[in-house]
Amino acid sequence: MSKLHITKVFSQYNNPWEKKRKSPFGGGGGGGKPGGGQGGNFKVNIPKDFKMPQNFDKRIPVILLVVIVLGWLSTGILILKPEEEAAILRFGKYDRTLGPGPHITLPYPIERRFVAPVTTVQRLEIGFRSSASQRDDRIISVSQESLMLTGDENILDVKVIVQFRIRDINDYMFEVRDSMVTLQNAASSSVREVMGGETIDNALTVGKYEIQTDIRKQLQTALDDYRAGLEILSVELYDVQPPQEVASAFREVVSAREDRERFINQAQGYRNEVLPQARGEAAQIIEAASAYREERIQRAYGDVARFVAMEQEYRSAPGVTRDRLMMDALQETLPQTRLFLIDSEAGSGVLPYLPLDGLRDARTTTGQRN
Repeated sequence: MSKLHITKVFSQYNNPWEKKRKSPFGGGGGGGKPGGGQGGNFKVNIPKDFKMPQNFDKRIPVILLVVIVLGWLSTGILILKPEEEAAILRFGKYDRTLGPGPHITLPYPIERRFVAPVTTVQRLEIGFRSSASQRDDRIISVSQESLMLTGDENILDVKVIVQFRIRDINDYMFEVRDSMVTLQNAASSSVREVMGGETIDNALTVGKYEIQTDIRKQLQTALDDYRAGLEILSVELYDVQPPQEVASAFREVVSAREDRERFINQAQGYRNEVLPQARGEAAQIIEAASAYREERIQRAYGDVARFVAMEQEYRSAPGVTRDRLMMDALQETLPQTRLFLIDSEAGSGVLPYLPLDGLRDARTTTGQRN
């Protein structure tokens, strides 16, 4: 194949500063002649004996053109995973949002797509960085983020884990310049603001749940104001400790406070156990006293009724009634003593009582002892 000889002829009028210079090809030039035409001209000299190769297929350019067109059209094929969504831009302006599955769009650059995993729960670490390797569970502390001041002017080393997901892909892609940087800054600011209103005792002991809730609410409010398109799922205080320089002293203080809380809980448990028992015993005593009072009242009523009846009997037979009262009194005061009544006025004809039964019982008892 003969080579193509390409010659570029420069006009002497291309550069206004060169008007007075002589053309390198000679002559003042004018018109479209090779000696000095106006403007730049390209001249291709093809040898007269040039011929296309005999084995050249004229369909090859058409095939190449078809392949290029198909490749360009294939840029409009989009397949999204179940957790993904795509924001479609047409001529640089937001047009629509596509969900999971296969889709057909106009080829690039007529339509462009921005794909993001909207259902995937992502994690942001504040105050530390964990190892990317699953086998390595070490963490790297970032003191510039973790050290913060509490409301009672103490310093704490706070490490926080924020879990979030993309709620609105349109806001996430186009409303802020960098959503992740915005989230990082807003989360750090929210943590510092909430911790700045808490005491160190509350942060180290019983106030962690309330602090996590406050951080989540404040961070979500800030992201909604920025229209970052993110939803905060949870905020966890991964670790809250005093700085390493004073960690031992703080641990002793915290241990003492925990012991105090434990003793208080034990005392409250004992109180809750003893008070119901004491109340039950008090109620039992009160009921017994009430029953005793009713018994004494009814007995008094009975005694009064019996005394009235006896008083009436005494009026009718004073002697008999008096002797009967004396015998009843002796039986009550001497229940183990045997009483014998002997009429002293019976005279000498009456044989006095001889307690033979008592003598026999005494002799039997003496024989058993021997």
